[in-house]
Amino acid sequence: MLITAAINQKGGVGKSALVAGTAGALLARGRRVLAVDLDPQGHLTTVALKLDEAKSGDQAANMFNALRGAYKGRPSKLTIRHSVHTAPDGSVGALDVLPTSFDMFFLDRELYARTSQMENRLNWLIQGIADDLASQDAAYDHVLIDCPPALNILTENALVAADGVLIPIQPELSSIRALRLLLAQLRAIEERNRLDQRTIYGLVPSVYRRPLAGINVAMFKKFEAMPLDILALFPSATIVQQAWATGTPVPLFQPESPSAQNYHRLAIRLDVAAGLSPASEWDALPPVSELTKVTEDTTA
Repeated sequence: MLITAAINQKGGVGKSALVAGTAGALLARGRRVLAVDLDPQGHLTTVALKLDEAKSGDQAANMFNALRGAYKGRPSKLTIRHSVHTAPDGSVGALDVLPTSFDMFFLDRELYARTSQMENRLNWLIQGIADDLASQDAAYDHVLIDCPPALNILTENALVAADGVLIPIQPELSSIRALRLLLAQLRAIEERNRLDQRTIYGLVPSVYRRPLAGINVAMFKKFEAMPLDILALFPSATIVQQAWATGTPVPLFQPESPSAQNYHRLAIRLDVAAGLSPASEWDALPPVSELTKVTEDTTA
């Protein structure tokens, strides 16, 4: 089970879209996926996947109570089945969701009040869900975490739980500083918790308009110069809103669209990291050659 967090402390960079789309691409490959909506705003749960939030309240069965230690039931009972899909090879994938709830807005305060390993709560919950399902021969292949737009205790929980991270990022002036802060926090968390170094799979430029203005082109060139892979590109596209209107991930809503193909790139990258696909499958993909195209197709 590979755990991957979509992280950026900036809002509006496409984290929820990244998780929903990548989950859909993995589902199309016949993988069993758990999507965790750690963002109290709930865009992944209620907007992208068209599910209801978990009920709130001190006695409710939800992630808020599980993370603060008030829920004593089976962890797997907190998840919701979104969809199943049969892949071309006959394998049957499933997408489950660990939904947010309104009271998640108060979770950081609750966790800060509990000094005992507060950074490990999400990891314990995910592992508890995995243990539940292992006895049913229904283990997840992937867990994808949609993080809140903040460098807070929820994001820290995600980083402790994750094996690696995807970083959606916009080509704008504030992005490089935000990225440096994020990478510094990641390393600090690893040192403080004596964790192995998390894998940074790469950057995912998202939510930008085409053609690019000159300042955006300069930012793309900065991304290209960084020692981080650029995995896929997601310029703003109406297909995302159309897919969200039905609660269907883009790769299943319109499989041949450019956005779907880019989500499939991410699915292959994570499958390789999980040992479910050979590295040659990733190596055989064409490079993200659109980067050269966007730097030439510009307006002032």
